[in-house]
This record gives sequence, structure tokens and C-alpha cells, in this order.
Amino acid sequence: MSAVRDRRYDRWRDVNGTPVPVGARVEQTGVDARMGAPRSRRHQRGEVISRGTTRLRVRFDGNETLVSIRPHVVRMVMA
Repeated sequence: MSAVRDRRYDRWRDVNGTPVPVGARVEQTGVDARMGAPRSRRHQRGEVISRGTTRLRVRFDGNETLVSIRPHVVRMVMA
């Protein structure tokens, strides 16, 4: 397998293809309510607390609730 193909199948990569580990800071960039990314939360930042089967569990700043969101609708940001 080529490196490009491996990258495409890594479900834990953000919109830019960067691996998203637990503890990372992320920003919601996409809008897709089916993927846990409503328009009202676009550009908000938070911390990845854990991972589910296909989604990241993120606590967005100013909110105590954990949100399940697909990795491809967020991007990693510097802390």
C-alpha cells in the first residue's frame, strides 16, 4: 500500500489529513448536522477527550457537554 492510500483510510485524521490524538485542540470547520457538526458551532474550538468507534468526543470551550463529531469536519489547532 502506498502512503497516500494509508492516509485516506485513517479515520482519525482531520480535514487537512493531520492525525488527531486524544488531548488535541481542534476547531470545527465543516457543517454537517448528521456528522455532529451544526452550523451554530462552526469555528468553535475544543479539546478531544476520547474516541468512539467512528467519532471524536470533544468538549468545546465554554460547554461541559461532550460532543461526538466526525474527524473530517474539524482541524487541529495550536493550544
